[in-house]
Amino acid sequence: MPFYKGPDGKPLRLYRGECAHPHHATPKSNLRALYFGDVYAANIYADTYGNTGNYYTSRVFPVYLVLERPFIDQPTDPFLELGHVRRELGINEAKRIAIRFAKWVEETDQWRTRINPNNEFKGVADYLTKGGPVDDLYFQAYRFFDSLMEVNRLRKRGYDGAIHRGSGIGSADSTEYCVFSRNQVYFTTSQTFLGKE
Repeated sequence: MPFYKGPDGKPLRLYRGECAHPHHATPKSNLRALYFGDVYAANIYADTYGNTGNYYTSRVFPVYLVLERPFIDQPTDPFLELGHVRRELGINEAKRIAIRFAKWVEETDQWRTRINPNNEFKGVADYLTKGGPVDDLYFQAYRFFDSLMEVNRLRKRGYDGAIHRGSGIGSADSTEYCVFSRNQVYFTTSQTFLGKE
C-alpha cells in the first residue's frame, strides 16, 4: 500500500480526535474532507469539554493515509493562495473561488492593510472587476477544503487531499493532512479510547 511517508521514509502515523456518538466505530465527518494531524491536536479535538452532550465518547484514531496527489503541500502555511489556484486550475476558477470565499479573503491582513486599507473596493468582486490581481489574494485553507462542492471538483481533476499548517485550537503549530475519501484511511491499530482521569 503506498502510504504517505514521513521524512524518515516510513509511513507517517497520524491521528484524528473526535468527540462522537459511541456507535460511530470509524472517523466521522459531515464534510467530504477528513483531517488528521499529530497526537497532541487529536487529543484536544477528542476532549468532551464544552460539548453539548449529543456526542460524548472521546476517541483518537491512529491511521496511515494514502495521499498521492495533494492539491497543496505546504506544511508550514495555513493559507490557500489564489495564485496557486490560478496555476493549477486556471484564472476563471481562481476568480470564482476568490469571490465565493470573499468573506474569508476580506478577513486577512493582506486585504485589510495592504489591498484595501482605505476601503477603495466594495469587496473582492469589485477588486477583481477593477483589475486587481487574483494572485495577491489568499484565505485560510481549511475553509476551502470544508466545502463538499470544492472537494468534489478537485477529485474530478485527480487530486486526493491537501497538506497545510493547521488553524484550529491545538493544531495552529502543527501540520494537518486532509484526504478526500474514507478509502484513503487505514487504521494502524484498533481504535484508541481516551479515558478520563
